[in-house]
Amino acid sequence: MWVHTFHPLNLKDIQKLFLLTQKYENVPVIYGHMGGIHWLQTIELIKNTENAYLDISAFYTTYALSLAIKEIPQRTLFSSDFPYGDPYLNLQAVKRHTSSGEVADRVLGGNISNLLHI
Repeated sequence: MWVHTFHPLNLKDIQKLFLLTQKYENVPVIYGHMGGIHWLQTIELIKNTENAYLDISAFYTTYALSLAIKEIPQRTLFSSDFPYGDPYLNLQAVKRHTSSGEVADRVLGGNISNLLHI
């Protein structure tokens, strides 16, 4: 399941979504747009929730992107919020902020392939 976590949702809304994610632990949940302005809290919540994933579309800063990749490389998913975001620039940002080709491959498609069993 993919959920929108950008405005108009606030941090309390995102926290409520995490309670549901934890309750239904067999359902993978992708938190879209990195949690919006609540990206730091969303990354922290995902770190502690095995069935939660992070969609990197609409990241605020490259620091947010690099932190997500560093903290949850196995559950960070490439995405772009086209036409508001540029897929090419997101691709270049992921390549720039990954520690290895293996991590870049995971974020750029390996993680979603594993999630979808394809």
